[in-house]
Amino acid sequence: MAASRGMVERMSGDPTELAAAKDAGVQTTQGADEATTTRAEDEAPIRPGDILAERYRIVEKIGSGGMGSVYLAQHIAIDKPVAIKVLGQDFAHRERLVQRFLQEARTASRIRHEHIVDITDFGHVREGVPFFAMEYLEGCTLAERIRAEGHLPW
Repeated sequence: MAASRGMVERMSGDPTELAAAKDAGVQTTQGADEATTTRAEDEAPIRPGDILAERYRIVEKIGSGGMGSVYLAQHIAIDKPVAIKVLGQDFAHRERLVQRFLQEARTASRIRHEHIVDITDFGHVREGVPFFAMEYLEGCTLAERIRAEGHLPW
């Protein structure tokens, strides 16, 4: 992916240095002995703790692929876990790919089958990057199951 992974700097944790970094638009995370800073313009579209569409609190990133990432989130009002699929920032400004992403959400939401995940919502994160929310299913991946059980009979 062409997107930057983020500029990360180690700082001493000195309050004056941290305040100056925040004033310059730098996000800071303070550990026991030092602080880590990440410039806001280099960050991913969503991070754990972010609130998405005023409904979903991002818990953690659970996967990624060629066109985006999937996050575990909690629906704030009904306290229900959901998976949020977010189109990668590199693709968010390419109309053809945004339409393909939307079509994936529409198509999957119309299918009613026990082996197809249900799509429940669609929207945009800040910066206009599209996402859709789907039911969160716990379990292992197909690759993990094949490693554990060997070749599957079907």
